[in-house]
Amino acid sequence: MRYEQRLITAAKIVLDRDNDAAGDQPLNCAEIGVTATLKPHQVEGVKWLIRRYKTGVNVILGTISPSRWVACHFSYRRG
Repeated sequence: MRYEQRLITAAKIVLDRDNDAAGDQPLNCAEIGVTATLKPHQVEGVKWLIRRYKTGVNVILGTISPSRWVACHFSYRRG
């Protein structure tokens, strides 16, 4: 199977599992050690991360500030 076909197949599996999990049990944040009150979109994000973890899909979350990007970008280009 070609690389592109493997990617498409893997994406389909992940999306199918997400659709199956649409009716998940409500998330009890205290059970996973979250003591803050989460907003609905934050709860969905945590549930998404948990589904990724359970299916073995690696995810990377992060942000980079515009000033940090500029500093990295220009230092890389200078060599």
